Amino acid sequence: MKSQFSEFTYGYTLVEELSRGHRFSAVPIFPSLVEEGRVGGYDVSIELSGLPFFLQFKRSDCLVRSNAKYYSTFGSSYYRFDLHPLKHSQQHNLLLQLERSGNPIFYVAPKFYKNTELHDKYFNSSIASGSIWIAPLQIGNLPDEEEHSICFNSTATQVYFCSDPRLIEYSISNGVDEIIKYLNAFKKRDEYLQSHRDTWETLYNQLEDTLRTYDGAIYNKISRLIQREEDIVIKTARIARLAFGADIMIYN
Repeated sequence: MKSQFSEFTYGYTLVEELSRGHRFSAVPIFPSLVEEGRVGGYDVSIELSGLPFFLQFKRSDCLVRSNAKYYSTFGSSYYRFDLHPLKHSQQHNLLLQLERSGNPIFYVAPKFYKNTELHDKYFNSSIASGSIWIAPLQIGNLPDEEEHSICFNSTATQVYFCSDPRLIEYSISNGVDEIIKYLNAFKKRDEYLQSHRDTWETLYNQLEDTLRTYDGAIYNKISRLIQREEDIVIKTARIARLAFGADIMIYN
């Protein structure tokens, strides 16, 4: 069964929930950064007022038929979202490198597919807890350039990298509390401590350097699109979206 809502709709409901009820802010909608009297956009030296992390939103299809490819692996219906194959996009490799460079990143996908479920969870503030959160390093390097997916059951007690099913260690199962625990622990990692960025400019430079190193062709295209952007926060958000397929949030 195909998802009944778009990635955009799902991402909006998740970001709005995190921003509304918890210590998270969306980028570039970040009112605390606006200073009266600033001219020409954001000051490039403006400090990061929290921990930036990256989300790539995915839609989940529900496989309900007994002849579905991995039905026997789960013994019941299961959910699936696809990764971008390397023959078409270097996004997974870019996200891996960004995480290795000290940035928390998640593929995030719903453990539901119906519009009615989306509405119920949105009004009950349970979009985050009703989603699966997987870091690229939990998946690891893709073995080839072909298509691969992440498959999981409705409780995310079984999560597999497919096509040859490989169990993924998955630890975020209780929504926002587990996400906050993960982010706080991430700040103690050596990679984060060695690569900590103090300003939006240094974060942008890291994204730009990663893209230039690992996908020069896309870097040349995107740099032309955003070179005239003056607001460093918006510029950072744009390179994250266009090159990494990710949106930025700040955990304060």
